[in-house]
Amino acid sequence: MARVRVSQLAEDDLVEVWKFIADDNPFAATETVELIEAKFHLQAKQPEIGHNRPDLGAGLQSYSVGNYVIFFLPSKRPKGIDVVRVLEGHREISEDYFYES
Repeated sequence: MARVRVSQLAEDDLVEVWKFIADDNPFAATETVELIEAKFHLQAKQPEIGHNRPDLGAGLQSYSVGNYVIFFLPSKRPKGIDVVRVLEGHREISEDYFYES
């Protein structure tokens, strides 16, 4: 079974996604977060479906889910991914988004 590890930054991102959508529709917010989390497991099984993002960090990959982008690092042992961030896709994103200050 493929492993999914979610960083604290990504957990915080998911909370923010839920809060933003829940202002209008809590049910849709929950569905959106659940869909994103389901994609974590798909990526863990098939990390090659991600897009390489060397512009943002060594080994970093991304995968879009609706208006959001999952940023992750694939690992071979054990097979799986480390989810680094989940960000709104229309942002200008730099390397700074991937490090806690």
